[in-house]
Formats: sequence, structure tokens, C-alpha cells
Amino acid sequence: MFDSKKEIKINPNQTTTLQSYNTKVIGDIVGHDGVNIEGIVDGCIIIDNMVFIRKDAEVKGKIQAYHVIVEGEVKGRIECDFLEIKKDAVVKANVEAREIKLAGKLQGEIISYDLTLEEGGYLGTKVQTNRLTASGTIVGEVAVDTLLLKESAYIKGNIYVNSFMNEGASVKGEIKDYKTLLEMKTSISPNQAQNLKDLKLSIEKYIKNSEFINEILRQKTDIDVKVDNLIGFIRENIGDSEEIKKVSRLINYKG
Repeated sequence: MFDSKKEIKINPNQTTTLQSYNTKVIGDIVGHDGVNIEGIVDGCIIIDNMVFIRKDAEVKGKIQAYHVIVEGEVKGRIECDFLEIKKDAVVKANVEAREIKLAGKLQGEIISYDLTLEEGGYLGTKVQTNRLTASGTIVGEVAVDTLLLKESAYIKGNIYVNSFMNEGASVKGEIKDYKTLLEMKTSISPNQAQNLKDLKLSIEKYIKNSEFINEILRQKTDIDVKVDNLIGFIRENIGDSEEIKKVSRLINYKG
């Protein structure tokens, strides 16, 4: 599902502080520098660096970044290379991450390459990963190629596995042959849907006949395909408008 790469170390103390304690941001945050979130964000965060959700901070929306550290609370979706959920943190989100280190609570559909569940950590719902080392609690279905259960682990639910080692964990459920539970997918959040509408409106400022654009938006494809088709249409017909580029960044196009 993910290619294994060498981790790039990022110092959380060197990130740009975007939002301070006891403040609220409504809308999307897009940029390149790492950010600290200390208040409330109601919207998407798209950063090709690190996002640090500090203790008592809260994010409601999608987070897309290279490295995400959560000490507070996240509700929505997370897509990243590295995800760290610290003790007492609560994440209720669907997650796609190459590597996850979980000491807090994570509930949602989880897809990863390498997942470490620390003692005291909680993992719920459906999990698909290549390698899982568990010392905490898992409630739900787990599909994993290589599984190591430490003595302190507790599993309630079915396990689908190829290679399995149990060092004394309690398992309440069936152990079956490995199968795929989840597929890689990218859902469209309400903010992204609005940004697609904004992109369409921006295009219509330059082109009177937008039937081709409407046809793209009606296609039953994922967000990435729609964005690629729209951007291709933009470049062919109207060139490099700054307005279009700004909106396209909000829907995760990287070009």
C-alpha cells in the first residue's frame, strides 16, 4: 500500500505558529510551512510539511500533510506519511498514513504500512496495515500481513493475518487467513466540494460555455481524477490564472 522510505526528522518546535490558544478559524488552511494549531479549526488543513495539533486544540475537517502530530482532538480525515497520536489525544477520523504511532485513541477506517499501538492506546473500527505491533486495545476488524501482539494487548474482533505472533495477549474473536478489508480511497469533504464549485465559477468567468466542465464534475471518479481533468482543461483554454491556481491548491492539486 505504501513504499517504505527513510523518515525525515522534523522539529515540532521549529514550526510556524499559525493559530494561538482560545482562537477559532473557520475555513481552509493551505501552505508550505509547518504549523502549530493551539485553538479550533473548522475546515481543511493542507500543508506539505508538519501539522502539530497541540493539547486542548481541535480540528474538524481534513488534514493533509507530511507529518501530523496530535495531542488534542481531530474529527474528519487524515492523510499523511507519518502520524503520531499522543497519550490522551482523541482522533475520530478515517486515516491513510504510511506510519502510525498510537498512544491515544483512534477510531475510524485505518490504512497504513506500519502501525505501532502502544500500551494504553486504543484503536477502533477497521484496520488495514502491512505490519502491526500492538501493546494496547483493538476493537474491530484487523487485516494485517505481519502481526505482533505484546502481552498487554487486548483484541476484540476478527483478525485476518498472514504471519502472527502472540506473546500472551487476550484475543476475543476469530483468527483467519489474510484478506483485504479496505481499499485506498479519497473522499470529498464538504470544504473540497465547495472548492470544486468555486473552481467551476472561476472558470466560467473566462468561458461562457461550461458544459464540458459540468461533464467533468458529473463523472463518477475520485477527486484526484476530477482535479487533473479540470486543471488540464484550464491550462489548455485559459493559461495560468493566479485565481485558478489558488483555488486548485485548495483541492489538493500539486503541479
